[in-house]
Amino acid sequence: MKRDRKLIHVGIDYIVSPCPALNPQTRLSFQQSILDSGLEYTNTTEDGNKFIVFRQPPSHLEITVIALNPPHIGQLLVVSEDQNRPLNVFCDDAEAAVQAFHNNWPLSPYQIMGCDICIRELHETTSDHAFKELWEDHLHQPSESLSTFNRPILGGGLRFIANSPPGEHPTTRYDIKIESFIDDSKKVFIEVQLFYIEPLPLGEPFSPSQRLLQVNQFIENQVYSFMKGVLVT
Repeated sequence: MKRDRKLIHVGIDYIVSPCPALNPQTRLSFQQSILDSGLEYTNTTEDGNKFIVFRQPPSHLEITVIALNPPHIGQLLVVSEDQNRPLNVFCDDAEAAVQAFHNNWPLSPYQIMGCDICIRELHETTSDHAFKELWEDHLHQPSESLSTFNRPILGGGLRFIANSPPGEHPTTRYDIKIESFIDDSKKVFIEVQLFYIEPLPLGEPFSPSQRLLQVNQFIENQVYSFMKGVLVT
């Protein structure tokens, strides 16, 4: 596998308490807060308890605020799809989105009841099919063993779920997928999600860059280390 990383999805999702009030006034003021934070947007959409501010490609960005269970639980989700930009650019966007959220709904102190971060990326391979490279080169399995299914194998891969070490706080869980990309069989798809399993202390900062870089470091150190048997540098 060639180490030519292409980010295709980066996102961070917060479940927070208290819940931000969504009404025509706060939706309008949130748009202004986003502009004041240095972000631009293309359009907005609303659906009951959900309000989305989005920016179209090539610098795609979606900022979603949801009143999940007013007045107690709300949600802030910042996502970029088809991202062909460095991760630090999305980190800057996420920081600005969080700042706009705080400026518009200054319900301090917030408590982060749950948080998850997701990074998805593609890597080129040196073979005609990424699954063949994973199955034969990394797992050292014979291709003949797949004949048991008695049909062509379109793709596949590996999945790992790992909790934080005992005694480490906060309690987290990593969900790791390494598999052939169904839309282009020559590419390997890697997805890593980090979940904070327990509520964080009252007033704990949102710190989107810190949390995103934590996942990125895990990918660059642990995931790539696992894949080093088939990485071509």
